[in-house]
Amino acid sequence: MKVSLHSEFIADLINIGDGKVPSRVLRKLFDKGGNFIEQAKGDHRYEGIEDAWIRYVSQGGPAFRVIFTRAGEEVLVYRAGPHAVEDHLVAPADHSSVSVVENEIAVALRSTPGNHQAYVALAEAQASGADEEVALPGGVRGRKIFQNHAERFLYSNMLGRRFLPHRDVYLMSPYLSFDLLQPTHLFGQMLDELVEGGATVWLISKPPRAADLENFKKLASRRINVFFCEDVHAKVYAFILNRDQLKPDQRQHEDLVVLGSANLTWSGINPDGLRANRIQYELSYDVPKDDWEDVEKFLLHVAGLSTELDVLRANLVEY
Repeated sequence: MKVSLHSEFIADLINIGDGKVPSRVLRKLFDKGGNFIEQAKGDHRYEGIEDAWIRYVSQGGPAFRVIFTRAGEEVLVYRAGPHAVEDHLVAPADHSSVSVVENEIAVALRSTPGNHQAYVALAEAQASGADEEVALPGGVRGRKIFQNHAERFLYSNMLGRRFLPHRDVYLMSPYLSFDLLQPTHLFGQMLDELVEGGATVWLISKPPRAADLENFKKLASRRINVFFCEDVHAKVYAFILNRDQLKPDQRQHEDLVVLGSANLTWSGINPDGLRANRIQYELSYDVPKDDWEDVEKFLLHVAGLSTELDVLRANLVEY
């Protein structure tokens, strides 16, 4: 999203004469990561200017407010002041604005080409070994539904993979609860054990806020491969076994490929199940074996459009 500050808006803040007001105004407009807050409580249309909106900064007598226009992904912050700022207001002049970079993460992502070639090589390497997999007894498994609160419990089925050798683990989740992934939590411990056992763990999520970048760096230090895709919305968890390392009594196990609505968050996978105080109900689907290849192709496709953490860090803009 491109955000610009109109020269009239800057003049309004200067003319207020109160050094505390600008910071209050900016906190109403931008979150801690520097992203424009797209929807705030009380936002409403300003009549008389096309695509103009009013956002309140304070209530009560002065009722300080900001007037901005929005057309698609372009926002122009136009005026700020008490109620009188609305009187006889005309449309802003297009030329008198200053561009604002919403945050350094967005700049870095726009300046990186992604990792398409690396993932093409990975896909080809995996395809070349596909015929060597050991056939499992029983053929195609039945379709299964996972829930995040009871019965076929998504969390426990994923956690149970810690006792099996894996080749690849894909975790695609737009939103994350980082404490779930820490080595102090069972899920995080499982990831570390899988990595130590030779598995490659791929984490694909939305681009981070600046405040979350350190959490992703810690994940990378544990040899978890981190990738960012702005447009990712799917939630997919795929645990691909390393069949060469399976013990004889483990050969009945199959890959686990799950897709559904659950993010890798406390409310999404809900480790406490029915014991949780509040349950956000999610439903996930245990993908049949015939469709595993299509899901993995999808994961590789999205990863190919993504930006690797190291590439992102190398392109960060300092201000």
